[in-house]
Amino acid sequence: MAFKSISLPSLRAIRIGSAHEFYLEKVIPLLPRLKTCTISTFGTADPLLELLKEDKVDIVITSKKHVTPGIEYVKLYDEQFVVVAPARLEVPETDSLKQREQWLAAQNWISYGLELPIIRRFWRGTAA
Repeated sequence: MAFKSISLPSLRAIRIGSAHEFYLEKVIPLLPRLKTCTISTFGTADPLLELLKEDKVDIVITSKKHVTPGIEYVKLYDEQFVVVAPARLEVPETDSLKQREQWLAAQNWISYGLELPIIRRFWRGTAA
């Protein structure tokens, strides 16, 4: 970073914290338009928000909102959750939320992590 600052003094740097997947899909395509250097940190909401409070990042893109003095939030996107399953899985067609919830509850699930806030939010949205 110091080398870039010396060789390109007019180029600003911004420190961004984000989930890796969001950064790859949404942030990277926008970076050429910013004409800036970026220092990127990847992680989950709580550690990234701590970095923001400690002034170790300039901006955090996260789906979790903490009420913290001095931190301003701006909504960028609505999240959409999807269930991924093999094509051969027979999914009952029904408009009944109760039947849909019962069917989902009877399925075997695989999680990619020990912390499950996204999965909990999915179930709250499904059962609503």
